Amino acid sequence: MAGFCIRLGWAAIALACWLSPASAQVRSLDIDDVLSMEAFGSVSMAPGGDLVVYERRGPYDSAPRYDLGHRSVWTITDLYVVDLKTSGEPQRLLPSEQDVGLILGPWSPSGRRLLVYRLAGDRLEAGIVDPHARTVRWTGLTPDLPFSGSHAGWRDDDRLLLTIRPDGSLPWMLRHDGASQVETERRWRLMAEGEQSSATVVGTMGGVARAQTRPGSLQLAEIDAA
Repeated sequence: MAGFCIRLGWAAIALACWLSPASAQVRSLDIDDVLSMEAFGSVSMAPGGDLVVYERRGPYDSAPRYDLGHRSVWTITDLYVVDLKTSGEPQRLLPSEQDVGLILGPWSPSGRRLLVYRLAGDRLEAGIVDPHARTVRWTGLTPDLPFSGSHAGWRDDDRLLLTIRPDGSLPWMLRHDGASQVETERRWRLMAEGEQSSATVVGTMGGVARAQTRPGSLQLAEIDAA
């Protein structure tokens, strides 16, 4: 024990010397440092307490797009799983894909399955993961992600209720930062080509402004995960 304490003391002295002003290279933190930092996102433990899954976000300056507002980091997010029973190293929950982000969803009641989302370009897709086998079944469905309220819920380990967008469009949560610019450019192009007249419409009914084009409808789907 005494020998261990002596070695620990020498290690502390060596560390102090290494960090001394004479040897340390000090510089100011700049914006490039901030943009190149990685970060953690959501973290969730399985109901059984044996697994933890977390979001690991790559450097902000490596994102393929920035028109999603602060959620642009979703395009550079991977999912990692930690087995608490073995205390092993974190492992990727699913294989990494170029310019594809993986977002964490809710666990099934027992933790046997996990809902995740895949963001690739202008497509968001829901998938059901077996976290122990690290396999996924993509549903082909586009989930809605409301700013408030629930959009997904497990009835049991084999049945998932999910609010979906049948037209496959991105949820408004992901579009509201950049969609207006895209739509404005589209309308200007149609006007310039003579396909659509220029119009400015300000209409209200009962004090509520309404869009010229009604948003796509939502549906509630029950997914058999078995």
